[in-house]
Amino acid sequence: MKALSTGIGGIDFADVEVLSSPGGAPRLVVSGRASERAAALGVTAWHVSLSHTATLATAVVVAEHAEQAEHAEHAATSDGPVGSVRPTHLAEPEPPLPSEPIS
Repeated sequence: MKALSTGIGGIDFADVEVLSSPGGAPRLVVSGRASERAAALGVTAWHVSLSHTATLATAVVVAEHAEQAEHAEHAATSDGPVGSVRPTHLAEPEPPLPSEPIS
């Protein structure tokens, strides 16, 4: 729901499924209102990670759209290491947390 920018009731739970890819990796399949919302947002790909313990399960989903894919492609071919590109809306680095040493 967060990846589609909706709250509870914004989409039906049954419209989102996690299935196994042929290699066993999880993949997200959306239908109904979730599919309509994804199309409206321009979602071109889903990335999903699942984890669990005996008493807890968690999932992280990222909805990627064409602009993000182009940015990721540019970042991978830039002079800096992959993942070093900061989002453009963050003009200044964030200050360190109080528990971190300040150099």
